[in-house]
Amino acid sequence: MKGASILKKFIAGMIFATTIAPILDSAAAVVMTGLEAIKGKWTVKITEYNYQIQKLGDEPASSRVIGFAAPVEKDDYGEDDYIL
Repeated sequence: MKGASILKKFIAGMIFATTIAPILDSAAAVVMTGLEAIKGKWTVKITEYNYQIQKLGDEPASSRVIGFAAPVEKDDYGEDDYIL
């Protein structure tokens, strides 16, 4: 009797492996595709917001300050010129 039980489990396993497992795999792929579509919509919104933020930062800043700009002094010494 124990041999018949093992044979039934073997047949049930073969049916599962040939029919139900591929169906579950396809269903999981459909669900993952749906989730990727949702993620894509979020990505588009985030990209639009980032563009708007970047546009705000690109506006030239106007300053109404009276003064002067001091030139930046840079070292004109070469590799062989040393200050002693």
